[in-house]
Amino acid sequence: MNNLDETEKMVREGLMRLAFGRINDAVRLAYEKELSPRTLKRLDLFSVAGVKLSKDGAVEIRFADRLAALEKLSELAREQDGDDEAQRMIELIYRDKDTDGAKGADSDG
Repeated sequence: MNNLDETEKMVREGLMRLAFGRINDAVRLAYEKELSPRTLKRLDLFSVAGVKLSKDGAVEIRFADRLAALEKLSELAREQDGDDEAQRMIELIYRDKDTDGAKGADSDG
């Protein structure tokens, strides 16, 4: 697997986490008054885009846009389908060419 494939895989996995990930830990962050540093490090806050603490102590959490992540995943899937289709066409062309060559060799003999 080359670097481009690895990067694409990481991007897809990240988008999947944004689109379908749970937000339980972010809610916990908002509602629990005292979390230890150790507990904070364990929280899955991948989908959190921002946290804002107001003067009155209210916590506002902004999440990544799930719809945008889904749209990007859809776009990547369409691109992949297009790449697969192009690969199938190339394989058909070369397979037909090899078949024609084999036919020509048989008919010459």
